[in-house]
Amino acid sequence: MLLAAHGALPVPWALGEEVGSLREKFDEHDSYADAWSLWVRHRFDDPKTWGEYLQAQPRHPEAWAKAVARLSRR
Repeated sequence: MLLAAHGALPVPWALGEEVGSLREKFDEHDSYADAWSLWVRHRFDDPKTWGEYLQAQPRHPEAWAKAVARLSRR
């Protein structure tokens, strides 16, 4: 439903998720942040589209900086 409503998944920090919810251990107890990071890894295969996606989202809080940088390097 989020994809249909927004055209892309909203970033976790826009939904109030804390960076601690990003465990990146994918099991039956995934947080939204975990599901989002998995989607990001499969959706974006080049820096240009990843950057455009991030530009269209609210700027990440400082607490999310390391996680965003890690996903940007993949």
